[in-house]
Amino acid sequence: MKYFLDTYALVEITKGNKNFEGYIESDAITLRLNMAELYHSTLSDFNEKTADYFFKLFARLTFELPPDIIPKAIKFRKLNNKKNLSYADCLGYIFARDNHRIFVTGDKAFEGMEGVAFVK
Repeated sequence: MKYFLDTYALVEITKGNKNFEGYIESDAITLRLNMAELYHSTLSDFNEKTADYFFKLFARLTFELPPDIIPKAIKFRKLNNKKNLSYADCLGYIFARDNHRIFVTGDKAFEGMEGVAFVK
């Protein structure tokens, strides 16, 4: 199975959440934008050394955002405006769908959506 790890999933991995353990060893990817959010989160929650460690650990998973994803993601966000989805969430979800990957998250806004592995 191929997966896309959103920032929620990456952060949970850094916190040692066992429910996300198997995803990091799978065929998983994320976007550089998610890595920026992850670095901010780990720097805030832990320290620079920990932030650097996880940044390097997950660097092999990162992909650049293709420009053609942007209009699709913004339209998706607009269609789901009541869910209060972030731009990063929408970009990641559309990237995952376009690349036939399961979007892994614990964000309640995505619960029950097609192509989502909702994990807590």
